[in-house]
Amino acid sequence: MRSTQYNWLKIILQWGVFLLIIYFILCGIYCNGKPADPEAFCPFGGLQVLSSYLVNNSLACGMSFVQIMMGISLAVGVLLFRNPFLVAKNQNVANL
Repeated sequence: MRSTQYNWLKIILQWGVFLLIIYFILCGIYCNGKPADPEAFCPFGGLQVLSSYLVNNSLACGMSFVQIMMGISLAVGVLLFRNPFLVAKNQNVANL
């Protein structure tokens, strides 16, 4: 029988993101402020807006430089830490 090993960092990050989503939902319902805008936390939208900002020198409505910086950080992070996401040539995908 194969022993089961858990990746604790992955589990902690998944639960952290889940609890953060629950926090935003509850804060939007029970706090006096307006509900959290999910587009405000999307780095891919920041990458899309970056090109229009460079061409037109204006941002789309609801976008700010925070999304642009998150998008740039995501792109740099993917380039720097891409090896964990790649499957080695000699490694069988079924064994993952």
